[in-house]
Amino acid sequence: MSLETWLLYLLAATGLSLSPGPNSLLALTHGALYGWRPTLATIAGGAFGFVALIALSLFGIGALLASSPVWLQALQWSGGGYLAWLGVQVWRAPPIRLHLGAPADPVSPWTLWRQGLLAATAHRFSGWLGRVGRTFNRACGALFIAIGVLLPLRG
Repeated sequence: MSLETWLLYLLAATGLSLSPGPNSLLALTHGALYGWRPTLATIAGGAFGFVALIALSLFGIGALLASSPVWLQALQWSGGGYLAWLGVQVWRAPPIRLHLGAPADPVSPWTLWRQGLLAATAHRFSGWLGRVGRTFNRACGALFIAIGVLLPLRG
């Protein structure tokens, strides 16, 4: 892969990582539950997972998975299964306390980091975007262009 192609890929991947998704929802939930300092571990885990996936793609994991449809399917099912499990866990969790003085139960930074890492990697490996593909990308691209054009005009 040429350096120009890889830099274009890096720019696109970074843009996609900043768009709302499971990592954003997880960071928002952890921020509401535990505060901003412990949530930094969740964000760090998600960022590490995303960087690891970029590094794997750089070393050709896509070609390896394309040559083995069974492994690709297994990876997609396991990633989708983890995201489904994570959604059920959030759905079954007790409601967030809205009392300012009531701290949430303490959670280790390692646990928060691991959850961020797994959410980042499972989201990318689940493959649901591959099925929706072009329509989703076109809609998001048009939305990002519209925001980019209109944001400076708001005065």
